[in-house]
Amino acid sequence: MNVAPGIQIRNGLKQLAGDGQPPISVALFAAHASPPLTQKRLSQQKLNQIVRGLEDFDSPDDAQDFLRVLDGMFCLQDKTGLPINWGAVPELREPLAKAVGALHNQQDPVEVRCLYVRLSRLNFLEGLRGNGSVIETQNYHSDGAAFIDFRLAQECVRRLQKLGVTAQIEPLTYPRRRSTITRSLEQIGFPAGELEQKEIEHDELRTETNS
Repeated sequence: MNVAPGIQIRNGLKQLAGDGQPPISVALFAAHASPPLTQKRLSQQKLNQIVRGLEDFDSPDDAQDFLRVLDGMFCLQDKTGLPINWGAVPELREPLAKAVGALHNQQDPVEVRCLYVRLSRLNFLEGLRGNGSVIETQNYHSDGAAFIDFRLAQECVRRLQKLGVTAQIEPLTYPRRRSTITRSLEQIGFPAGELEQKEIEHDELRTETNS
């Protein structure tokens, strides 16, 4: 169980309140840390258990979402330079959303135009299953394998064609977070190939040279 994010939130709520003041309540934090600022809405009871170190978040992404809201609250506090009445949830919704959005863009920038692998008129590549069969999706913007490295996209098409799958690169404009970009074919189910192996060896050689 990873209780570190909960402890960070607990300590952060104390810091936000200021010296000699009671910490901001979990109930207030739960009111701020909710969709659309987070992907999920957690009950006050669940969040209270997390902050007390008795439970953890369901996933690292969830933990990052809630920690980002806490960081946004600190940014907003620093920007105003004055104590903030965190009980004014509706009034703070818009400025807090802007602060959290700016942090998100710093931590995980958006790529506006990416390369996708089209398999048919409607379907795009999502990845490969363990048995080597192709996973297709029509929702390229959320589920499709997205590339910014043209050479890697070319290698993906080449390997699919070697499997007898019709495939072609198609550049499309749709914002994708950098964390969702395909950095290696292994990441989407392909076995490690010659291109990636050479890049790994090159990186290792460069690291040895620099050390």
